[in-house]
Amino acid sequence: MTATDPFVQRLTKPRRPGEQMLLTEVHREHMTARVRGRLLEGIDQGHEHHQAARVLAGGRLGYQGARAADWDALLEGARASAGGSEWTSLVLSGLDEHSPSEASADAVRNPDPAELAQMALDMGRALSEQAPDVVPQAQVQWMRQWTRLVDGDGREQRWMRTEGRATLSGRVVRDGDFMAVGANGWRSAALPDPGGLLDHIRTRMAWGRCIVPLEAGALPVVFMPPVGFSLLAPLLARLSAPAVTAKTSPWSDALDTVVASPDLSVVSDSRITDGPRSVPWDDEGTATRPVPLIDRGVLRHWVLDRRAAHQLGQPALGLGFGGDLGSPPTPRPSNVAVSPGATAWEDLLRSTPRLLILEGWVGGRPVNPLRGEMAGTATGLYLVDHGEVVGRVKNVVVSVNALEAWGSRLSHLGDTRQWVGGGMMPLAPSYLPPILVQDVAVAVKS
Repeated sequence: MTATDPFVQRLTKPRRPGEQMLLTEVHREHMTARVRGRLLEGIDQGHEHHQAARVLAGGRLGYQGARAADWDALLEGARASAGGSEWTSLVLSGLDEHSPSEASADAVRNPDPAELAQMALDMGRALSEQAPDVVPQAQVQWMRQWTRLVDGDGREQRWMRTEGRATLSGRVVRDGDFMAVGANGWRSAALPDPGGLLDHIRTRMAWGRCIVPLEAGALPVVFMPPVGFSLLAPLLARLSAPAVTAKTSPWSDALDTVVASPDLSVVSDSRITDGPRSVPWDDEGTATRPVPLIDRGVLRHWVLDRRAAHQLGQPALGLGFGGDLGSPPTPRPSNVAVSPGATAWEDLLRSTPRLLILEGWVGGRPVNPLRGEMAGTATGLYLVDHGEVVGRVKNVVVSVNALEAWGSRLSHLGDTRQWVGGGMMPLAPSYLPPILVQDVAVAVKS
């Protein structure tokens, strides 16, 4: 973009004294193929466009966004919304036109819609052939997104990212027993391998064909990544700006102290391969970088956007993201990466004589995120005896304190990781291994 660009000229025209601004423009193309059984239900294609203006006027921060609007109208709306905010001496943008950006994704080819449809049909047919009594559902998605940030001084950054996702699931009803299994995957620059999804479902169906009894008590539980993802919520709640700045988090004064197991390391990693938020800049115009949040149990950084970092006298580290297209940026990690352990899957199952594998639960949300207590009805729970999966357990409620699960009760971390949470998750997309937690309360429903 040149200085003669009308868009830049509008931004750099005389402004009110001390006024700062940051404009964001996002364009997204997406397509989805859906299959039920052996039939193609449809192929959806669409475009989304969003514009947003952040303005620091008179020391007060305002925001206005719209799907389509005149930039002058957005700026005036942002100025108007600034009137009710608190005063701040914040520097609104960290854009630097000389800073390097990531390589463009222009070279990545968009798949043809027919290619997505064929992949979804092949997955559905393959599952039907493996298990004729299963009704398969398959979905394959592709997305390409362009982002542009421009500040009031005409400094600009642009980048592009792509994302391919695939989901395969099936349901079985036998003699009054209902079982649902599913798998999903994604890649940043290609469609996922459908073979891995099929293998996952085939294994879970074999595990679940036999229903076994279980007595209530406390047992070791392997929390698979889809459930381990929800265990991160209480941990990140203690790290996040609202609780830290208000001093309601027990970790508000805990930098450089031990807060978790020495086996736990968590990084907000904006550069990790295949990360949905692997981007060179956050939504506030701050250059991103890998940020260690917890390093071998020691708290290293809080999750702060530019405003909270300024308030606490900390540097802005690129942790300001909107929850979804059109949401204003708030304190969020980029990609939450939990470092894997050294325990292979087979060794994890043999690490204790008897344990459970939990792959899904309903209602597994913290009642009080800062305290960490969670409970949910298991939807994918399997019993392991001396390293062998012996069957599926039904009608069980699993209760755990998430902070203890990442602390004193953390026994082992698996050596492989899985992405959980698609797109711009309300929390953050996460890359984590299975974790073995000791003494987890298990209650059996009557």
